[in-house]
Amino acid sequence: MKIVGIDLGTSNCCISYIHDNGKMEIIRDSNYDNFITMPSIVNIEANAVLVGHEVDKNHINYNKNIFHSFKRLIGHNLNDIYTTNLKEILNYDISMCNNEIVCYDDSQHMHRIPDLIFLLLRKIKTLIDEHLKDEKWECIVTVPAYFNEKQKKITMESINMAQLPIKRLLNEPTAASYAYLYHNNVLHEQEFNKKILVIDYGAGTFDLTILEIEKDNEDIDSMYCEVLGIYGDNNFGGIDIT
Repeated sequence: MKIVGIDLGTSNCCISYIHDNGKMEIIRDSNYDNFITMPSIVNIEANAVLVGHEVDKNHINYNKNIFHSFKRLIGHNLNDIYTTNLKEILNYDISMCNNEIVCYDDSQHMHRIPDLIFLLLRKIKTLIDEHLKDEKWECIVTVPAYFNEKQKKITMESINMAQLPIKRLLNEPTAASYAYLYHNNVLHEQEFNKKILVIDYGAGTFDLTILEIEKDNEDIDSMYCEVLGIYGDNNFGGIDIT
């Protein structure tokens, strides 16, 4: 059983897994120059739905049928400061419906955020199946450390719609810490106690997270990770300064 990691990012998604020999491999889209990431954008037209590299990003600023940055809208209200600032960079209209933000295309058709994320995840699932072929797999999907239960529930709704075999959600800084420990061979130590500062400068936010990770025997399942503190700016991602 392969465990696949999915980074569902604001501007790009990335998929990877570890071979039995311990080597990590990124699953690439062979139809688009083997890019290591897939743009988190969806283009919904009357006769087609385009996702990721299929979308012409040159049209993103004036085509209201192209949706981007919608991950930043998960679980927010229309009138909070965060959303008010975000509306300045969106090329499509948004409003509230049934206590959630919804998006509108050029024909004023409504699209829910979970539905847009589902389209991304469906494409990701196709790439994984094409790469792993008949191998069985489960996935771990990373989410921001500041995601509350409502935001995680919305993410899980999209995951279930896409019928992804989900093992668990994992905080992004925790995933980054595990990756650091793995690539530096720390995970194989019999015991350790480390505090790690994770600086995550993503497309949507700038986050600092301090974690404490402990392991008291050779069994990797004995490892314990606690988030000690989170600080960041939800309006200071790469999108906001480019």
